[in-house]
Amino acid sequence: MGLALMVAVGLALIAPVRSLLRDEPGQRAGTLAEELAHTIVDYRQETGVWPRSGASGLELSVLAGRPVRIQAADAVAGPMPTVAADGPLVAEIPLDPWRRSFRAYLAEDGRGVAVVSAGPDGRFDTAPDDLAKMRAERLVFRGDDTGYILLLDNDGEGR
Repeated sequence: MGLALMVAVGLALIAPVRSLLRDEPGQRAGTLAEELAHTIVDYRQETGVWPRSGASGLELSVLAGRPVRIQAADAVAGPMPTVAADGPLVAEIPLDPWRRSFRAYLAEDGRGVAVVSAGPDGRFDTAPDDLAKMRAERLVFRGDDTGYILLLDNDGEGR
């Protein structure tokens, strides 16, 4: 009877440990997504514009360039700003723990940035429209997607 009890307790302890180990990449993805969200806001503060938005979200490659402040009229057309004396915001755009690209979306009202990883299955389950409509309430990523949502105050600072 003592051995059966020890086996039962051991099995009960193994499941949570496996869960923690399995979730570690998800936690890492969330941390990378948070850093990327703050870098996107830094880009906005340095250049005066958000990275361009396309079918797969914001154009993140500009973050590895060297941003330069541009005039509002320049934001309408032409290449994204990528030249300044102080160097790039990041050396390279990070990949998620599954070696895939993050996607980033700007809230419709410009007061939030969501960075999302497709998770281990590689499929984006969270709809871009849901991410664009982010509000103060907490958005839950769908499927095995994970990421970070940075809501901005009136001054454009993360809160």
